Amino acid sequence: MTDDRIAEAAQLGEVDAAEFSDRERLAVRYAEAMHGADKNVSDAVLAEMLEHFTPAEYLELAMSVGQFIALGQMFTMLGIPNSSVLSDGQIFDPYTTAADAAQTTGVN
Repeated sequence: MTDDRIAEAAQLGEVDAAEFSDRERLAVRYAEAMHGADKNVSDAVLAEMLEHFTPAEYLELAMSVGQFIALGQMFTMLGIPNSSVLSDGQIFDPYTTAADAAQTTGVN
């Protein structure tokens, strides 16, 4: 499966697609639980994770998901848009002033 297909499936909410392995679907469910509204992974999901992943794999996945969640929060705090290519086709320049960034992205 290509990176583009993985991104497309995630965007469309197709994580249950047959082209994903059981481990991949479980990893996505785990990441969604970590990032969900209550930020809580249920005991059932945790037990399933520990059935399919070694402790080292589980820890690596938990750390990776946590880092990406933190990175997204930092980007939001700094007013950096989700995409480096803005809707008008311009490339986001992180070295602009905060006022320039707010004007360019609409984020105050």
